Amino acid sequence: ESRSTLEAIRVKSEYVRLTKLKGTKVIDDADKQIAAMDATREMIDSWDDLTDTFPYSEKFIAIEGFKIIRKELFFNVGLALLAVGVIVLLTVASPVTALIITINVAFCLVEILGFMYALGIAIDSVSVINIVLAVGLSIDYSAHVGHCFMVKGGSDKNKRALEALVDIG
Repeated sequence: ESRSTLEAIRVKSEYVRLTKLKGTKVIDDADKQIAAMDATREMIDSWDDLTDTFPYSEKFIAIEGFKIIRKELFFNVGLALLAVGVIVLLTVASPVTALIITINVAFCLVEILGFMYALGIAIDSVSVINIVLAVGLSIDYSAHVGHCFMVKGGSDKNKRALEALVDIG
């Protein structure tokens, strides 16, 4: 058998930068990394001549985290706010006060997320855990003020609110 035949293949390659510049720091661009990972998986799945193949990279583990973290953040914070609303309604026994306390907790979370964005803090697993913990910390003060307002006597709501703030701090 003659070995004088040479088969050639052409491979198209392209460099895609998967980082971005934020201020003076180079950080991962999660959106580009997710798109690249998904495109790689789709390309591998489209190959019919290979059996049981899948792409793997150590970076895929972190990118998978980027992919689901935003959904998990909103899901977990939503569940935490729902739990806050139900538990406060049961303990304070006033729908209006429970609604005000729940809205106050939600605004605290909006403020925290706004500061995270302004400071350039990435939403990762650690920050999501801290945001869910912030629900517990913000409900503590709000619920005590709301409960103190409810147990104060009198019909003047402004006076009751002032006394509740003086008592709780």
